[in-house]
Order: sequence, then structure tokens, then C-alpha cells
Amino acid sequence: MTNVIGEDRSSFQPVSSWSGDYFGIAKAAEGTGWQDPTFAANWANLKAAGIPRGAYHFFHPADDPVQQADFAWDVVQAQGWEDGDFIVADVEILSGAGGAEDYGTARAAARAHTGLRAAAAPHLQQVSLGALTLEFLQRLSAHAGPQHRVLLYTDLYMATSLLGACSGYPLFIAYYEPGAPNSVAPWMNWTMWQNGALGLGGGDLDYFAGDAALLNTWCHPGKSPLPPDWTYPEPVNLTAHGGTESVALKWSAGAQPASLQPMPAIREYEIAIAEGTAWPAPAAQSYPRFKPKGTNPETWQGGSLKRKTTYTAAVRALRENPPDPHASPWATAVFATT
Repeated sequence: MTNVIGEDRSSFQPVSSWSGDYFGIAKAAEGTGWQDPTFAANWANLKAAGIPRGAYHFFHPADDPVQQADFAWDVVQAQGWEDGDFIVADVEILSGAGGAEDYGTARAAARAHTGLRAAAAPHLQQVSLGALTLEFLQRLSAHAGPQHRVLLYTDLYMATSLLGACSGYPLFIAYYEPGAPNSVAPWMNWTMWQNGALGLGGGDLDYFAGDAALLNTWCHPGKSPLPPDWTYPEPVNLTAHGGTESVALKWSAGAQPASLQPMPAIREYEIAIAEGTAWPAPAAQSYPRFKPKGTNPETWQGGSLKRKTTYTAAVRALRENPPDPHASPWATAVFATT
């Protein structure tokens, strides 16, 4: 199976296109007070690129793990948290003697944006790094909810020697060799792998352990498969107005249930207009089916109607030609021509 590529970026890299990436991860915050100045732009650009996106927080063991998780969540929430988004705990700093922090590797020092906490942190002398990290991950999970992934990013030494308590979370392994590590015990396998090369946009190159289809499924945990009799949700916010020469419609696609895996894209909308206020109407005039433009709202213009007459406009979403078992309910709007 092909391992698709993505990359992670922070303000150490310029804001640029995510073209060619199958996923992207942007640094959101560090510690309890530092926000990455490029996060908002990277987060918006990832959404515009239409690829799975993750946010990461650089963890400081000398700072309170609950406060860090709350701060990280606030930073991400401020920019929008949507279906399929995931969040990463970046754990690279060791706790040393007397509670002082230690980068451990030059790579960790190069990725940090704030300095080490040199003052003694009493809790570090009594609680293991694994326990502190687990508390941070659990708090992030409580914020994110069961339908979003929370990952642990760390290097091979820390994963296998210090962070076994966190092995219930997917592993994003930093391993700067041509091939992935043979073992990441106590994890069964890695989910993402950063190998030290440059990504297509100048960030750190990352791999996902699977193809694009598996990545999309992985980004939607806890969601039920679509039942055989699924239907599109009814279009919403339908409005209609017009005169004798044409009528203009506006509407938005309905939101699908968050508990289900994503539905296939809507292929067409069916549009009909009937005189009067009753619906369904056997004498309704149907119009050529309309392919979505991908705008919100969708707009349509056409028709030739009587003046000063009341009509009902109706729109529904289709996957295939009628009779379509997946067609949405009709959305209707009553209007009067001028």
C-alpha cells in the first residue's frame, strides 16, 4: 500500500501552498501562552486546499499539562474546528534534574519557539514524563471529542523508553532515516512518520501509513458507515423571487449527520416550480437538472411565469437520475411574481 505524503509547518517556514500534499499539519501553540503567528493562515489555506488538516502543540513538561491543553484548544477553536480535523501533542522536551527542562536533541531545540523552563518545577521530580504527557493527551481528547483524532508526536527514544503510558494514542514518529523504524514498541505501528526531509512546501516531510482513502477514513473515527438507504439532507435556506421573464433561486446544501461517514458529493439538483402553494404538485414544471457550482449558497435562474401569481419553488439533491433512492426531501419556498 502506498504511504501518502504531507508535511508539518510552523512560523520557521514561510506560508505557502499545500499543493501536492495529501494532508498538512500546522503549529498552533507552545506552552501556556505562545501562539504561532502563521497558524491562522496555514489553517485557512489547508481548508482551502481541501485536504485533511491537523494542528500541533509543542508540549513543555514544566508547564501544567491541563492548562497547556486548554490553551492549545482555545487557539485552535478560534480558527475553526471542523469535521475531519485532528490535533497533535508534540513531545520533544525531556525533564531533567531539579525539574529543569532539557531539549534532548538539537532537532528539538530547532523546533521550539520559546526557551526552556530553567526554574525548578516540583511536579517534574515526582511525576514521570509519560504521566504528564498522558494527562495532556487526555485533556486534549476531552476537548476534541471521540470523532476527532489526537496523536502523539515524539522521537523513537522517547516513544520506546519514556512514553509507553501513552501507547493508546496514535503515534506520529520522528525518525530521520531513509526507512521507517522496524519497531515502535509498545505501539504496534506508527500512524505518521516524519523522516527529516523537506516537504513540497518547505516544511518537514511526513508520511501517513496508508493511501488517501484510508487517510480519509482514519480522519473520521467513531463514525458509522452510511446505511444502504441513506438520503441527502434537505437543502436549506431556499429563497425565490422573480417576474414574468425569470425566477431566481438561492439555497444551501443541508448538513449531513455528524455521526455518519461523509456522503458522496451531490451530482445534481432537481428544480421544479408549480402554481399555487400546494406541494407536491402533479402539474409542476420541471427544469433541466442543475450541476452544483460548489458555492454557498447555490444559485439558479430561469423559467418564464405569469405575472402577479403565487408559485411554489422546489429543490432537491440527487446522486443519480430519478427515481434516485438517495434523493433528498424537497425543499420548498412560496413566492409571488411581480
